[in-house]
Amino acid sequence: MVINGVGAVATGLTTCVVIVAKFAEGAWIATLAIPGLVLLMSAIHRHYQKIESEIDTRSPAQLSGITPPVVVVPMQSWSRVAEKALQLAYTLSQNVLVLHITSEYAADTQTDNALMQEWGEFIVHPAAEAGLTPPQLVVLPSPYRFVTRTIVEYILNLEHIHPDRLISVVLPELVERRWFYDFLHNQRAALLKIMLYVKGNGHIVVTNVPWYLSA
Repeated sequence: MVINGVGAVATGLTTCVVIVAKFAEGAWIATLAIPGLVLLMSAIHRHYQKIESEIDTRSPAQLSGITPPVVVVPMQSWSRVAEKALQLAYTLSQNVLVLHITSEYAADTQTDNALMQEWGEFIVHPAAEAGLTPPQLVVLPSPYRFVTRTIVEYILNLEHIHPDRLISVVLPELVERRWFYDFLHNQRAALLKIMLYVKGNGHIVVTNVPWYLSA
């Protein structure tokens, strides 16, 4: 302790001498940086302490009376990716809502019509044959193709309607083999997840369902 104390005093005196002698030549940077780093580290430490006190618990797990979530699957068209998302949705709950956004553009109208025609054959009948409650198709118009905003508004309203239940949003995600292709996909899904977490009140859970592309 004595050796450490002497070393600390010597280091402190040396620091003071250097700061005074070299203040105008750049030592002022250390004068500002050192207290700033100390304050920053103290703030980070207080932040971690606050988080720890908020999430810490010593009570037993509350596992009785759990209600399955309301599961929302955004779906623009029927595909293998949509099928995988729907399969995951049924592992979570029988209350599944498929959310489809329509628009006024010709290309989108063709996709909308295709999904409506395939809905019974590809989704409703297989669900009934498997002993599952067929999903409810929710069609929301979006004249200006504001897909993300329309989905967020619907899910936030759903969260308001079911304040005692979790809202699980299942988002299909394409996984490319080459990293530089990632910029071409999943931007809307990433934005949707951020908006739901920021605007929700803690009852929204977002699950990404990856589909690994072979090409």
